[in-house]
Amino acid sequence: SHTYDNSEYLPIVDRFMILGGAAFDTGSALVRTDNTLTGPYFWDPEKGDADKVGGTTGSQANPGEFPDVIGGAMWENRDNLGASGFKGNLVNGTTAYAQENGKDVIYFGRTDLWKYTVNDINDPSKDTFQKVGRYFEAFTGDGAGAIDTDLNVYLRTTKYKFVMWDLNHAGADNKNIGFVPDDPSGLFNFERLADYGMDYDPKRGVFVLWKGDGEVWALNPPDQVSTAGWTLTPLHPGFANESPDTNTVGVFGKWKYVVEQDIFIGVNDSRAGDVWVYKPHDWQPSNALPELTVADNSGTARHMGDQVHLTDLIDWSDANGDTLSFTFVDLNAAPGSGYLRLNGVPQQAGEQISVAAKQLELGDLVWVVGSEDDEITAKVSDPFGSAPVVTAHLPGDASVAATTMASLTNSALGNEDPL
Repeated sequence: SHTYDNSEYLPIVDRFMILGGAAFDTGSALVRTDNTLTGPYFWDPEKGDADKVGGTTGSQANPGEFPDVIGGAMWENRDNLGASGFKGNLVNGTTAYAQENGKDVIYFGRTDLWKYTVNDINDPSKDTFQKVGRYFEAFTGDGAGAIDTDLNVYLRTTKYKFVMWDLNHAGADNKNIGFVPDDPSGLFNFERLADYGMDYDPKRGVFVLWKGDGEVWALNPPDQVSTAGWTLTPLHPGFANESPDTNTVGVFGKWKYVVEQDIFIGVNDSRAGDVWVYKPHDWQPSNALPELTVADNSGTARHMGDQVHLTDLIDWSDANGDTLSFTFVDLNAAPGSGYLRLNGVPQQAGEQISVAAKQLELGDLVWVVGSEDDEITAKVSDPFGSAPVVTAHLPGDASVAATTMASLTNSALGNEDPL
């Protein structure tokens, strides 16, 4: 099946959703066995499992050859589109995400424009649908949709022109209007406009378009809702490694702005699945550094040779959910002191030991208790920076230390070991 621009992520309820597209074997709407409309479908990331098929057992491509692959039941059919009043299908449809009143909201449509609100993730009957725009000025072709949150308009690409609905006048009789923006460069390929992906950049107040190659374009809107005053500008990105060069059949919905990181992420190859990241020249990520705290080990009795997971010594959090890395240094090189062990291999004191969060959670890095008190430093980093270094004070095995001291005292006094 083809989903075009009918797939979105809902961050509040943490679901990936598909509203429709061209269904397998029919090329038309997603329907039940009685041909009534169905969907939308939600995928739950918490149920994700690389060793399972997303649906039910037996729904994989070749269950006869791989009978041990079971179903993960990761998908839920909300099954309320058919009762919404929406008619037709979403072939060549577009969508755009918004947050309104603390709820996940999707604007969608193929001809008319609709608004879908998820009110309760546990109760599909509370989802609401509202028609917010009507098809008036004709347009055809594939496309992608996005919302200008400053002008409050829904914009989609079509064949040869852009089409817009003014959401300040949302309603069943809110007519669409089309326009062709100015292109002072004369280089924009309007013949392939419908193949571009498009999303809105609220930091710079522009729509950004990409069709899967090395070109990125900004569509600058006017100061007020109008068909005049729109301008296309090439952004001329550089390339960190190589330039995308796939002549894709269409990017459509596979081009999304990530506000926290201030980047665009796109996919441009239907078979290879190449993923690209575009970083604006005046990159302004909104990022909170991760936080790291040390557990109180003062009252903990441990014995020489005990292996202590680092997760028992430190705790961390990251408000942005970034990928984290950790660096540790053992500050005590004295004989008999404890040491870090990574994948079963003792690590030298004074050297930086770097691991990922998953390695800590799996116990790949442990602290081996020695006879003396020790200290290690810990640092946590995300892709944008590092939190302040913290120091953990780790007590050694007091009983071993006391025995060693008593032996040294007897030796200094000339006493011999009675044994």
